Amino acid sequence: MKRLLMFGVMMLGVCALFAQGVPFLRNYMPKDYNAHKLNFDVVTDKDGVAYFANFEGLLYYDNVEWRIIHTPGITRVTVVCCDKNNRMWVGGYNYFGYIDKKENGELYLKQLERSSSFQGEVVEIWESGEGVEFLINNGNIYKCVNN
Repeated sequence: MKRLLMFGVMMLGVCALFAQGVPFLRNYMPKDYNAHKLNFDVVTDKDGVAYFANFEGLLYYDNVEWRIIHTPGITRVTVVCCDKNNRMWVGGYNYFGYIDKKENGELYLKQLERSSSFQGEVVEIWESGEGVEFLINNGNIYKCVNN
């Protein structure tokens, strides 16, 4: 019986050697990314860039360095959503827009003109058949069709 038990323990050890192991995880501290410690949402685009809805604005990590894009008035960003065309939609306190690129490749937030018509915090963004819809914390749903 002892030999059978010992054989079982040895086989368990051999099986453990061939297991994949634990995935690599790294915990970033606010001093690493130079922004507020409170993050609400995270999404990655098709290129692997990670976007974080942060209390200070939109935080993103391009696998080289951390950067932050502030909203007008430096309000918090609460939701980030990537649509099927790889456009990153951003919602926050009295803010709704998307990420666009300047000619030099620098990213910036483009606020939709009519997004100033609502008061409140965007709590969810989703893609619908006609465009993008977003929910405000007061229960109202807005639809964005062709920007």
